[in-house]
Amino acid sequence: MSSYRELTPKENEAIQKNLQNFMPKLFSDYSTPLPQLLASPLKNTFFLSLIALPILYLNHKYNPDKFYYYVINISVISIVLFNVYRRHRTNQNIIESMKRLPEGATKMDYVSQTVIMSNRLGRSRGGLFLGAGLGSSILGKRR
Repeated sequence: MSSYRELTPKENEAIQKNLQNFMPKLFSDYSTPLPQLLASPLKNTFFLSLIALPILYLNHKYNPDKFYYYVINISVISIVLFNVYRRHRTNQNIIESMKRLPEGATKMDYVSQTVIMSNRLGRSRGGLFLGAGLGSSILGKRR
């Protein structure tokens, strides 16, 4: 027996409407309906690139060190390009969750799922270990 359900025409319409947005709802709380968390990957990346272009310009104009110039440029361009993949994956996860959750599900229902919770906890825990490892290696080199 499948745990999926068919999305209603109203939900499909909300999904298609929100997939045209530049950004997901900016200040979402736990009562935000799931379709409002969707955004177009390409439009979202275009919006992000409008923020990244001044950074690249200022880096070009004021950064005399060529090594850091290239590091900053590559980092900013990578973040912008990776955003397409990240936004697409997030959209797919939300739509998949909508099929598993009851109609009218909210952000609270989404983040309460075991898979989403374990991803969020794993990400934060990995960052903590990475930071602790970098901190201890820096401290170890000072001796």
